Amino acid sequence: MLHEQYPEMLDHIHGITEETTTGVHRLYEMVANGELKVPAINVNDAVTKSKNDNKYGCRHSLNDAIKRGLDHLLAGKRALVIGYGDVGKGSAQSLRQEGMIVRVTDAIRSVPCRPVWMVLRLCRPSSMVSMTDLTVASTKTCWAPPICSSPPRVTSTSAHLPCYAP
Repeated sequence: MLHEQYPEMLDHIHGITEETTTGVHRLYEMVANGELKVPAINVNDAVTKSKNDNKYGCRHSLNDAIKRGLDHLLAGKRALVIGYGDVGKGSAQSLRQEGMIVRVTDAIRSVPCRPVWMVLRLCRPSSMVSMTDLTVASTKTCWAPPICSSPPRVTSTSAHLPCYAP
């Protein structure tokens, strides 16, 4: 934005910071194209920022946004969280604190132990979508309808996750 809308200011700016994933990707594109005119600091990938925003911020804002947007009681309903990174963890905790029955799936094989320790249920996404009231896709790729128009895709590793119930 600065480079395009206010190029005359670049001579007086010593550096910029970026704290969003999309913004950081744009900065990398600018570097690759030789368009970045000032030094840039990638704040997005700092551990303190990503842990706070992704895990804790999501935990407090997801249930609030859903309740305001849908105006429905969430307790007792079934939720499927696809992806168990920091955003998935925060999402699962947010939905669980609302009293939802939360199931989690992830394509990475080492992930299955972590949700079980938190008394969450692990499952194959293909077996759960039809029995789910709410689906939260917390992955970098869009998986589940109606969030995106592409058909559901299940990676080969996530298709082999067993379904556990505590």
